[in-house]
Amino acid sequence: MADNRLNRNKIEKYFPKGVLEKITNFEDNIFELVEKRYATVMFVDISGYTAISEKLKPEEVVEFINKCFASLIGIVEKYNGYVDKFIGDCLLCVFGISSFESPELSATFCAIEMQDAINSLNIQLKGEYSFDLYVTIGIHCGDLILGNIGCESRMDYTIIGDTVNTASRIQKEALPSEILLSDELYQKVKNYINVETLNPVKVKNKNQSLTLHKLLSKKELKPTVIQKEIMIGRDNELKLIINEYEKENPEKLIILSGESGIGKSLIVENFLNHIEKDDIFIFSTGGSLYTKQFYWQPFKEIYNNFALIIDWVKDSKDKTEIEKQSNLIFDFFNQHNTSVTKHSIFESFRIFLNIISKIKKIVIIIDDINYIDDISLELLEYLLRTLKKSNIFFLLTKKSDFNLKTNDYNIIELKGLSDFECNELLEFLLKGKIDNKLNNYIYEYSLGNPLYIIEIITALNKNRFIEYIGNNYYIKENIQKDKINPQSLTNLILNKIDTLDFKEKRILIISSFFGRTIRLDILKKIVEFDNIDNIISNIIKKGYFTTKNINNDQILYFNNQLTIEALYNSVVEKKKKEIHLKIANCLLKEYENNLFFIYEIIAYHFEQAESYFETVYYYFLAAMKYRETYDFETAKKCFAKSLYFAEKEQSKTDDVIIFNEKELKFKDFRATRIFFYINVKFKLSIDIIYYFYAQSLFFHENNIRTFYEKALSYSQKIKNDFFVVLEKVALFNIKNFFYHQNMDTTYLNEALVIAEKIKNKILLIYIYAEHIDILIRKENLVLEPKHKEFIDKFLMAKKIIESLDNIDEKYKNNFLLYWYWFCSVYYKKINKDLKTIFGILNICETLITNDYQKMFFYERICLGTGPLVDTEYQVEYIMKALEIGKKTNNFLKMAHLYSTLAYLYLKNKDYQKSLEANLLSKKICEEIDNRLELGMIYKNLGDLYLTLDKFDNAIESYQKSILYKKEFSSTRTVVDFANVIFPLTSLTFLHIKKDAFDEADNNLFKIYELLTNYTFGKEVPTFAEFLRNFLEYKKNKKDFVYLQRMKDCYYDMVKNSPNTLQLLWIKKELGL
Repeated sequence: MADNRLNRNKIEKYFPKGVLEKITNFEDNIFELVEKRYATVMFVDISGYTAISEKLKPEEVVEFINKCFASLIGIVEKYNGYVDKFIGDCLLCVFGISSFESPELSATFCAIEMQDAINSLNIQLKGEYSFDLYVTIGIHCGDLILGNIGCESRMDYTIIGDTVNTASRIQKEALPSEILLSDELYQKVKNYINVETLNPVKVKNKNQSLTLHKLLSKKELKPTVIQKEIMIGRDNELKLIINEYEKENPEKLIILSGESGIGKSLIVENFLNHIEKDDIFIFSTGGSLYTKQFYWQPFKEIYNNFALIIDWVKDSKDKTEIEKQSNLIFDFFNQHNTSVTKHSIFESFRIFLNIISKIKKIVIIIDDINYIDDISLELLEYLLRTLKKSNIFFLLTKKSDFNLKTNDYNIIELKGLSDFECNELLEFLLKGKIDNKLNNYIYEYSLGNPLYIIEIITALNKNRFIEYIGNNYYIKENIQKDKINPQSLTNLILNKIDTLDFKEKRILIISSFFGRTIRLDILKKIVEFDNIDNIISNIIKKGYFTTKNINNDQILYFNNQLTIEALYNSVVEKKKKEIHLKIANCLLKEYENNLFFIYEIIAYHFEQAESYFETVYYYFLAAMKYRETYDFETAKKCFAKSLYFAEKEQSKTDDVIIFNEKELKFKDFRATRIFFYINVKFKLSIDIIYYFYAQSLFFHENNIRTFYEKALSYSQKIKNDFFVVLEKVALFNIKNFFYHQNMDTTYLNEALVIAEKIKNKILLIYIYAEHIDILIRKENLVLEPKHKEFIDKFLMAKKIIESLDNIDEKYKNNFLLYWYWFCSVYYKKINKDLKTIFGILNICETLITNDYQKMFFYERICLGTGPLVDTEYQVEYIMKALEIGKKTNNFLKMAHLYSTLAYLYLKNKDYQKSLEANLLSKKICEEIDNRLELGMIYKNLGDLYLTLDKFDNAIESYQKSILYKKEFSSTRTVVDFANVIFPLTSLTFLHIKKDAFDEADNNLFKIYELLTNYTFGKEVPTFAEFLRNFLEYKKNKKDFVYLQRMKDCYYDMVKNSPNTLQLLWIKKELGL
């Protein structure tokens, strides 16, 4: 044993301090002892040996060099650096890997002392040998790789990376006896040194020139003056929250804002300890860098508590309602009911929480809202807007540079502790009195950040830089005298973690890949250590984790966000990829039968592992998952990610890539026509991604045509005829949606040729049915012999549907629905009798089973060019759609449908019902804070009041409509009733009637500005022209010329837009 210790002591001299122990204790593959760290690198080159070698014997030269190196190495170790290696006459030195002090300042002061040591040595050398030694030094700081480099037969524990190379290049630029600093390093130490800034220099293998600074001397530093201003202590902040919470009408939202480690979570914890928990429900969740990648995650955690609350509710009516809402959320999260949409779930959370808050007060705590996903943030902001009157108290935490899109909240910006409070914290931690110098030192560098204070005092204690004398703690004189700075908070955390054993550190690192929380059973499958429960128990005791049981799963929670970030960022890229890949494969195995729920999580880990084929595949599956529930916004986000990596891989080859050999089966439907679908099978290639991405867009959205064209290009390249047909039909629809005056059937004809060639009946039905759309889109259709071809093809589609054998009845009915839909629209176009049209729609209705599709169908047949527009059945079917909206919680749709009813009642001169429908829509919109639809409602109310000659009420309503609409930039660009031009023209009409000519002139300028930039239907510019002439008519004492022009506008509107309300107002004004 003694011999082993002797040998070990000998061997240790060949390694930096602590490295041999680290290597021998490492239990994994020795090549995995690699990590990414921030450090300072210094190259020191000693010159002048040639002259001394000529005057001394070889063994004397070696002895002299060793003495010289010993002196320099001693200085390096004094400043807690270590010599990584000797490169000829050059020392490669590293600072900041395991020491407490600021590595930048340590290296800088070390260089100065080295220079002084060489100068002292030169006095001796000059007297004895008549020559000088000199050193050239280059220093740089940054990220580098630390660990085992080499192969099985020979390896070295060393540092590599751009930071090391740059430090070497800087040293080579130094002249004899010069110390050169990089600009990055200089910025961190400039308060302590005097330099001469040199002209930028170009160095080898660097694209950008380097700005270097020649170190001249230390600055003469005056004692640091600690700020004496009073800072707000944590007790005051906690008291402010508690006081607000206990008020009779408290602020509904308080946000704690501040940097990492400032104490946000501690305040929340103390708040929870203070309040009486028996009288409230508490929901607590949070975000992390990891969970930010995945939709709904924080609210899934909140939902997990709903079942316990339902059991607690006694009132049968309340219980029934919250069970309904809970079931809707469950169905949505588990994709059991495609009638439940994202907006329905927003409402379910709102209704559930609102009902519960009437029984007991609710406290909702969300940590680190800057780290929650976009949809969860959208839902949070929605709840904050719509639950203002509920008995709910929100307490959120965030970083200072993050802002919520909501008003009406009390923000507490956390500053650092005062020097007095810093002293209090230190006395609590050390259980003794703190000398002023120690307190001032820690306060100066921590700036009162509590976590930083704790880490600094821990590091000082560990490195024995503090002393306990006579009931007081003191800082050692050399720390204060030499102005040694502590390291960054991140490095202090990592240095503390370095003291853990290999297995503990490994578990923490792997856990950081899961963000804030991780299931223990998943962690065990990835780490696979014996005795893992004992190891985790030790980690918990050391304060890194807390643990909870949720739904029979043991969940580990990191206690600090900064620790997660420090751990994750310390892992080298190669190792990161390996861990992410291992996690992805573990999740694939663990969730083999339920992958559906975690597609985007798996995709994320494959993305980080740079396994891009799998990344493309699983982001695509995630997108298709969200399409199934008509959540096109989320689907588009996933498609965008899938497409990005697909394009990246596709750019490497001319051959079209198949990203996964598995055959996929999905329903293909358009976002604009969800009640009709085609079953498709395919292997995933880039054309498929482009196609389904385009299918999830609406006609007015950018890229829709481009995506279809790119899909077609790739499908043609790999001869995917089935999708070529679908893409050509889509392009036919897109093109003729915008240019229906000049119908181009090229794409449709080409699609038909291919479908006939491959003899696919499904595609033939699809294309033949689309032929009737050519006639439907024609304005002022007059049937001619040439149109018979289109009608025959349409009828052929029906025959093929009826002849289909060996096909699922539901799928067959889907095609019948498609055909009858077109039939009803066509009959409307040719003025077929209403009874026939109504009979066809009744057939359609029986063929739809999905509630959301049925609601969409009812709305489509009643609006736009739908077959029931301007018929006696229009109101009836809007009411049917409304009933489904109520059933599925679709308040957004309900508000729109009530608004539509109000407009229809107004057109039918049922003014009381119009008012009632408007007020119902207004109530819903105010409840759900739908300000865009409120703009429509006030426009409808303005129309109602104007029709009833209540002009002052009408003016007020139009002004409110314009104010609401102006909040949304889209109301200037859309060319439908959402555009601000509609209330603006009506308001202008009233201003002219009331002789408010200046206001009318101003409005007309805005109207013509909109007409210049956007293309509206004929009734809008015609009405604007009427207003212009109406204004001149009133200004010019009823000049007959302008009156005649007003009549011309009226007759134009009778011809082109006979059913508009404006026509009624004009007719009344003209006395016709």
